[in-house]
Amino acid sequence: MKKIFLFSVISIFSMLQTYATDIQQLSKVNRQWLVMPINQEWVQSSTLPENSTFNDQIVQHLSLVVQHLKSVSTNHLSSTQRQHREDLLNELNIYAKQGIFPTNDFLSYQNPVFIDRKGVHCAVGYLMLKSGHENLAQEINNNQRFAYVNEITHPQLKSWASIHGFTQDELAWIQPGYPSTIGMSKVSEGVDGEVFCMASINPTTYIIGGLFSKELKNNQTCNNIALVTYNGTTYEITPIMNGINGKVQALFVDGSNIYIGGDFTQANGQSAKNIVMFDMLSSIQPFVSLGQLNNPVTAIIKFNNELLAASNSAGDLLSKWNGTSWNDANTGLYGNEIRCMQVFENQLYLGGDFELPTGALRKHVAIYNPNGMVMMSHFGTLTPVNCFQIFKNELYAGCDFIKGTDSCAIALLTPTEWKVLFKNFYSSGLNEQIKSMCTDQEKLHLFGQFACNTMMYTSNHHAVLRYQSNQAYISEGVNLNSHVNASFLSNDKILFCGAFTQNNLQIPGNISYANRIAYINADPLSTSRDLVEVKFNIFPNPSADVIELQLTNYSLPQTVQVYNAQGQFITNYTIYNNQINIKDLSTGVYILSINYDKSKKITTQFIKK
Repeated sequence: MKKIFLFSVISIFSMLQTYATDIQQLSKVNRQWLVMPINQEWVQSSTLPENSTFNDQIVQHLSLVVQHLKSVSTNHLSSTQRQHREDLLNELNIYAKQGIFPTNDFLSYQNPVFIDRKGVHCAVGYLMLKSGHENLAQEINNNQRFAYVNEITHPQLKSWASIHGFTQDELAWIQPGYPSTIGMSKVSEGVDGEVFCMASINPTTYIIGGLFSKELKNNQTCNNIALVTYNGTTYEITPIMNGINGKVQALFVDGSNIYIGGDFTQANGQSAKNIVMFDMLSSIQPFVSLGQLNNPVTAIIKFNNELLAASNSAGDLLSKWNGTSWNDANTGLYGNEIRCMQVFENQLYLGGDFELPTGALRKHVAIYNPNGMVMMSHFGTLTPVNCFQIFKNELYAGCDFIKGTDSCAIALLTPTEWKVLFKNFYSSGLNEQIKSMCTDQEKLHLFGQFACNTMMYTSNHHAVLRYQSNQAYISEGVNLNSHVNASFLSNDKILFCGAFTQNNLQIPGNISYANRIAYINADPLSTSRDLVEVKFNIFPNPSADVIELQLTNYSLPQTVQVYNAQGQFITNYTIYNNQINIKDLSTGVYILSINYDKSKKITTQFIKK
């Protein structure tokens, strides 16, 4: 059967109408169902009751994968490989029927775990165990316990797979994933059009720019630019005078001066060609002319007291303001555009879609020298750069990414190169990009226009980069219905903006709506760093009425706290006989938090049916 790719989801539904619901259900367990060959008869004849648990779905998923893999031609394999494959598929079938899968009580969010505290192996780890390669399973668990199969970097994984007759894609299909359960909160009622950029003026005041005409709470006219204020509880969006008469796509805050760039000709009715300054302290003439730039401005920054503006045209790819006019500051780049600028270790890095002809071709990243030179930054990145972010004192680049080996979704600056961390998450052949990144303690939030195939749950346009044992891996984010353009951290919240209007949580009753601007809590509930020292279990999960709590090595407190998926407090529950009654909760995903050993806290998620 022809291989089906993610961008053909619509085609899947039209071709396989009678069992589309089953494919959707199975793709919640493992997204590989949307890209691997499928047998219509087996999927069509396999159904689950409406009240099935996620555990039931994993059993069904593994059983169907076994059937599919047994039906695949193995003529290309040796007789020894075929026998190994057959033996392990029989073992996998037994594993599925037992229905005992590893429990992730290490993390406060859903994520696969290779081997849990009780020694229960995940499906792929179990196959290693049964094939006599327990050492390999333990080594992977020690170094990349929370990685998906496609993220595992152990050098022996591919050889083990080959010896036993499997491809790595088949192993990735076996490993269950998790549907995203992360919600989001709206910022006021949002705006009526796309937001391209945002910046923080101070901890309670922000500015947004884009292509919109109104804020939606009070229906006030906000022509493409607006202020967002936060009072500690709620957000308000208000207009900035008569606004801008075109697209705003670049903002830079320098004290009370806000530099605004984009594709426009007027600001508050005054002439302003693609760039203008807004003086927040002036009540008479707050919009101040900054001459004119002939092409739309894509990025603005101040470096060594010089104001620089980037463009999407070779004619003024990089320009410098001398106090009265703009001068060409590009002395070496050629190409389409500079998209971002970032100061790192006293140097100004330029990112975009350009080249540096220096004998050996260098692309997409350069360093600006105030003396008038643009210097190389190693050999640059494989694909154009959209954003930079400093994370753990290192510089990361978010890029365009495509299908194939010559791709780069995320790059890390090292002393010798721009190292590719991830080539892509999933390439549909469309314009997939990391457009914005922001840090949250141990996490690097990634926003843009993409779907993730390294994560087998559905998490579109937002993902999180984390490290475990010095290995980078990707975990779930908010599953948005459209792309994100910009983000930043403020007041322990990650604010982000773009073209989205909702997230598509797979759990009924937990869809969140937000018109082009929203936030998630940066560090929900301040989860304790010593989770490895305790074990907190709840069961059954999901549950419709009562859940039982179990805390290893500590006594349960008298009460527990329950929060919604956005981290907002809902209520306290009193514990009776190690149980709490959740009948009064609406259907959805919740976070349960308990305090133990004085000031320590631990959390876990549960689903109310």
